[in-house]
Amino acid sequence: MFFSLEHTKKSIVQFHSLLTLKGPRLNLLMYASLVQSVISLILVAESIF
Repeated sequence: MFFSLEHTKKSIVQFHSLLTLKGPRLNLLMYASLVQSVISLILVAESIF
């Protein structure tokens, strides 16, 4: 459980740093990966609770 949560936090941090570094060109791609991370987090949470 903790591994998944920590992994998602790291993904969000990486997403944020990439977003600020690369600029608007990659926004859509990074947003899609962030949405994937959130969806997987929700699925993990549902399986736990």
